[in-house]
Formats: sequence, C-alpha cells, structure tokens
Amino acid sequence: MDENENKRVVKAYRYVFGPVPSRRLGRSLGVDLTPGKICTLNCRYCQLNETLEKTVTRKNLCNHREVAAEIFANIEEINPSPDWITFSGSGEPTLNKDIGKIINSIKVVSEIPVCVITNGTLLSFSDVRNDLMLADRVLPTISSLDEKIFDFIHRPSSELRLKEILEGLRAFSQQYKGFLEIEVFVISGINDDIENAVKIGNFIKTLKKVDAVYLNTAVRPASSSDIKPVSAEGLSEFRRAMGLDIKISTAYEFSAVLGKSETKINRSDLYERIPALLFRHPCTTDQLAATFGVSASMLNEVVRELSDKRRVVLNSDGTWSTIPSSA
Repeated sequence: MDENENKRVVKAYRYVFGPVPSRRLGRSLGVDLTPGKICTLNCRYCQLNETLEKTVTRKNLCNHREVAAEIFANIEEINPSPDWITFSGSGEPTLNKDIGKIINSIKVVSEIPVCVITNGTLLSFSDVRNDLMLADRVLPTISSLDEKIFDFIHRPSSELRLKEILEGLRAFSQQYKGFLEIEVFVISGINDDIENAVKIGNFIKTLKKVDAVYLNTAVRPASSSDIKPVSAEGLSEFRRAMGLDIKISTAYEFSAVLGKSETKINRSDLYERIPALLFRHPCTTDQLAATFGVSASMLNEVVRELSDKRRVVLNSDGTWSTIPSSA
C-alpha cells in the first residue's frame, strides 16, 4: 500500500462519526441525524451536553442524500468494515423525519446491519414505528414506570406522557420483526430499588416480542453531578429481581476496546476527527488509537494538544470528551 493509499481518509464528516468502540455492537459506524443536540428529553445521565432544543416535532433536520453519501463513503474507506451502522449521536434520531429513507438507502447497497438507539419516546407515533421496521436492531429505553421518577431522570418535553410512551413501545413490539433489546438505565438511589426492577420486569413480560434486556448505568460521567452508577453487584440484583427468562446483560459485562483499524489517517486530520467523535461518544486514548489506526504515541500527542487548546477534557473514568461551549 503506497503513501497516498495510507492517507485516504481525510474528509471531515458532518453526520457520520467513528467507527466508535461500542460495548454491545463492536465497531459501530455512528450516524448523527440531530446535529446541535435536539432531543425529546434532557436526561440527567446523558454523557453529552444539555439538550439545546427539546421537542417532539419531527422535522427534516438534514439532507438525507448527503447523509447517505457520507455513510457510503465511510463504508468504502473503513478497513475492516464496521460491524454495525448505528443511528445515535447527540440527540434523538427518530426526530428526523428522513430516518426511514436513510435506513432504506443503506439496505439497498450494503449488507452491514443497521441499529437504532432511541429513547423510545416517539414510538407512539405510527410513522416512527414504520420508519424503524427495516432496522435490524432497535434499542429503546425504559427507566421507570413511575411518572414522577421518569420526569426527574429524563426532564422530558412537556408534551410527553409516560403512559403513551409505554403504549408506543407495546405497539412497536407487536409489529417489529428485528432484534428488540430494551435498555434499562439504572441510577444509584433513584431507580435501583427492587420494586422498580419487578415493575419493569412485569411490564416487559406484557410485550409481544423482546429479545434481550441491557442494564446500563452511569459508567461514564453524566451531565448532572448527582447521577451515580450502580455497582456490578447492584445490577446483578436488579437483574434477578426482574424475573425474566430472556438474556439480560449489564454494562459491566462488555469490553469497549477494539482491534486496531487498518484505515490510516493523517495526523493533521485527527485534530478535527477526534473532537467530532468525542462530541458524540467519549473514548479512552486506547479506543481512539484503535478507531483511527494510529500509534498510541501519536494519539497521545494530538490529544494533549487538543487538551491544551481546551477542545477536549479528560474525565474521571479515563475517557476523553469535548468541553461544553459554556465551560
């Protein structure tokens, strides 16, 4: 491979990032359909910045042809190919009215499976449910069946009601043929009690189809300092109390360190690619080096320079993230 081939990946992308080291999905090529942190919620546990626009109104938030073009360009450049193409990023992906068109575009040209990580708040909308039917895997979130606890954790749009959200998830489980994995975000002292585990487990039993459950907690620093993680033992107790006979895994049972990418990136490009990734997904230096296929020494030098310029910050858990604009 000649020098020019080694330096193919130079373009800064607006909507596509990574591949990121995902705990559940391996090498996941991220797609951000809500640039600017547009969401239906303002979750206290979010590892990113505060929600800038809280809404339930679906819009054409970007040109779907440009997004598809970025995805296809990344697929051609990345070696090895990503394990998943994942719609997540900075906000709620189903707020983008074109998500169905983009998933369909991927399915026409690629065999890489598509995953949508959603907070599930818009599944009561039939058009949202229809848009997600072509996805291979969908991961909606439940935190509590108690509206007061739900409101405290998620700080939702005033137009959202927990009952409607749960009914939307129920309707989706009746229609969806792909892999449905429910994420339960558990926070110490807030919703980690056995009663909450039993109630969530009983609700999941009423759904027509659920393939797996993932118990998550604040393993990375949250936007609110009062959000504390539940221990591995605590999540194991929560799992037992749910009383389900489907697979239930926890955030402590996955490794997020990947094999090194063979795709080469110029050092100069790292100064934009690293902050673009960290804005959506905090990573350790080892994860960044593996993602971009560069040496640990070069990666450390670039990250130190970005830190000196206050573009990135080291978190208490050893991951790097971008610094909020208000900092």
